[in-house]
Amino acid sequence: MPVYFSLRETVGITEKIIKENVSNTFFDYPMFFSELMTILPGEQPSPGIVLSKRLYQTNYEGGITPGVIGALYIDYRDWLIPILFFTSFIIYFLYKKSLGSDMYKLLYALTITQFFHIYHRGFFKPEYLVAYAIVLFYVFISSLKKEETI
Repeated sequence: MPVYFSLRETVGITEKIIKENVSNTFFDYPMFFSELMTILPGEQPSPGIVLSKRLYQTNYEGGITPGVIGALYIDYRDWLIPILFFTSFIIYFLYKKSLGSDMYKLLYALTITQFFHIYHRGFFKPEYLVAYAIVLFYVFISSLKKEETI
């Protein structure tokens, strides 16, 4: 049920974005990546809150999640399908490489988990980059330890 209810919200918001032909008139950079700017000093609005106020003209302080399809549609329209195809290809590539490598198993598991999260959330968040940095740091540290014991 949680998956159904989450996807129902995402599909409804994406439908409204496409039906109203919403485009990024809020930021000077792609709205899909605007969540990255919220970590900078000062006050930057999150894309979910901006979208909530644009689509539903509400004073509610919370944001909405359009899902990756809706978020990419706002900025990239016709490029939505090739972007998702390329992302799927990367996931497939990591899967195939993971069959023979523990490092690729880690990267595949992380990538598929992050994809499920962004599929629901929609906007690219800083945590996606930090997760890879942490995993790659641990892989690097473990490789140093491995070399010392030889």
